[in-house]
Amino acid sequence: MPQAVASSRLYYAPAVVVVAGCLVAMVNFGVRSSFGLFTAPISDAHGWPREIFSFAMAMQNLLWGIATPIAGALADRYGAARVLMLGAVFYAIGTLMMALTSTPILFNIGGGILVGIGVALSSFGIVMAALGRIVPPEKRSWAFGIATAAGSFGQFIFAPLGGALIAAYGWQNA
Repeated sequence: MPQAVASSRLYYAPAVVVVAGCLVAMVNFGVRSSFGLFTAPISDAHGWPREIFSFAMAMQNLLWGIATPIAGALADRYGAARVLMLGAVFYAIGTLMMALTSTPILFNIGGGILVGIGVALSSFGIVMAALGRIVPPEKRSWAFGIATAAGSFGQFIFAPLGGALIAAYGWQNA
């Protein structure tokens, strides 16, 4: 058997996909759960009312909901891995904009629009669909349970981690 075929099989092994899906769920929901910790530091640093931050988070949730069916269609057409990677790029650029921008409009574009689309492209729906395709039927409920628990575990880990990083390094570096 050629080595390329063997390595591609390892890449598509259910255990590898489950671990990768769990990591995506942990980071996606973990980072998102820590955003509330940044409300006061960001608002105070820029002299903005808290409504600026709140509006960005509201837009983020709205865009997450609007973009989720589109993300599913893209994953069906181009593959879950590509859509998850695109989501990670949107998410990273959006969070970077949140840290570096000094105007409310750019903050809302980054934290609201880009992160919202990034969350949709890299969220549970895409991960679960990928798991459902690759994990054998007799192990699907186990894989879904593990991935769901990983998302919750990400929220459990990232919230205190975010608070500790803000306290130690300031909100922009956190």
